[in-house]
Amino acid sequence: MKNPRNMIDEYNDLEIKVEKPNHYYARLLLEDYAGQVSELTALTQYFNHEGVLFKKYPQISNVLNEIGLKEVLHLNILSKLIYLLGVNPKYRVIREDSFRVWWSPTYVEYEEDLLKIIEINIEGEKKAIRQYQNHLVHINDKYITDLLKQIILDEKGHIKKLTEIQNNIKNGISYDLNDSGEKSNFSNKNIIKRQEFTLEEIKQKYNGKDGNPSYVVVDGIVFDVTNIDEWSNGSHHGLSVGEEHTDSFYSCHGQKIDMLKKKLPIVGYLKNNIEANI
Repeated sequence: MKNPRNMIDEYNDLEIKVEKPNHYYARLLLEDYAGQVSELTALTQYFNHEGVLFKKYPQISNVLNEIGLKEVLHLNILSKLIYLLGVNPKYRVIREDSFRVWWSPTYVEYEEDLLKIIEINIEGEKKAIRQYQNHLVHINDKYITDLLKQIILDEKGHIKKLTEIQNNIKNGISYDLNDSGEKSNFSNKNIIKRQEFTLEEIKQKYNGKDGNPSYVVVDGIVFDVTNIDEWSNGSHHGLSVGEEHTDSFYSCHGQKIDMLKKKLPIVGYLKNNIEANI
């Protein structure tokens, strides 16, 4: 487990200061601080999920604890920035009409299923990144923007860790412990049933558009790249999601298909290819 002091050291080069008080900036940061999508919601949710999983899935529980501690650091930074901007960092947001909306524990998504917990937190990190990026557009203060950019990098790192866990779960790698504390056979309820797809289905339904998942096909195997940062804009080195990329993969990586199988979750196979790839 990472030492909280080491987390603080990562921010030592970024001074917590502002150019001048600004209540508008403070209101924006209050949304990141204690809104529905906020550091307060995130850290509370991570620690709740850690408590739910710590007995049966200690490895994953430790990861959630580490991420939760990083969210505590983010909360601390935002608290200081908000105060320097001239507003008391209470746990509420201030709307344009000055109405106060206090933070609520109902913002937390309480869950006990392992895979759902991971998926919920990946989506939460994505929402937080989008909100920070939107606020960066409206904040013209170098000290604040530098800190927010570092926080965004942290959140992207969280997605990477959570996605690795999600991939392992989907591909049947065990995190489960039996009563003696040893790894047991993985629970089938967390393994995603692999499907058969047509290439036309991939193009129409799994192209990353309108909230759809992002799939790519290599050698008849369908991979889920929805939460892979390199594919976050719907393409990677000119290759688009929702497409078949066997020739491009082999021309670039040779016969290293096993590398891809270890890195990405397999969700299924193209019809007529399933027997060859089992």
